Amino acid sequence: MARFDAHTRGSWDFSADTTLPRVLAANAQALGDAVAVREKDRGIWQQTTWSQWLQSMLQCAAGLEALGFARGDALLVVGDNRPNLYTGLLAAGALAGHAMPVYPDAAPDEVRHALQAAQVRFVLAEDQEQVDKILDLRESCPAVAHVIYDDPRGLAAYTAPGLVSWQQLLQTGAARLQQDASLADSLLQRAGPDDPAAFIHSSGTTGRPKGVVLSHRNILAGVANA
Repeated sequence: MARFDAHTRGSWDFSADTTLPRVLAANAQALGDAVAVREKDRGIWQQTTWSQWLQSMLQCAAGLEALGFARGDALLVVGDNRPNLYTGLLAAGALAGHAMPVYPDAAPDEVRHALQAAQVRFVLAEDQEQVDKILDLRESCPAVAHVIYDDPRGLAAYTAPGLVSWQQLLQTGAARLQQDASLADSLLQRAGPDDPAAFIHSSGTTGRPKGVVLSHRNILAGVANA
């Protein structure tokens, strides 16, 4: 379970005329070494600073783009409350794509509905359980080309095409950022305030889950109103 530290007030003006990745960049510039995220791993709290989080998000975005992720693509994210999964959601939004979270306990039919409705080509899965769920759905969802996994336990022997670890994705992105000094700023400018930040679904208690796209402006206006 991850915890997010509320250190944002004072570092930006809560304007909705920006994007979530740019807010992250502003916090990284203003708060640098302050802790942004804490996650307990084997009983020990691991800390991520704002600067580290921004770097991971940029590496993820650069890695996704290297795999072919482009404006309008959807990244389905399935798993528990984990920092790397949130980083993936931000990276998809930075590339003007649809960040599509689904519940970790969603039934296969619910996940299939989301995959087919958006013709999802990219999936970010938390662990072996979620990877198995996605791989089982590939026959009915042939558009799925890339499955990125966060927790590598139990997956070493998997040979499914398009399967890549979170660390491999970040290494690819880091190499691109090192080769091109202008890429980091370019990634932060790809999306605008009215581009999608999240593609969420209803619970589906009264029928098929219904998808709703929220823009960066939508989400940040909600923060400003609060």
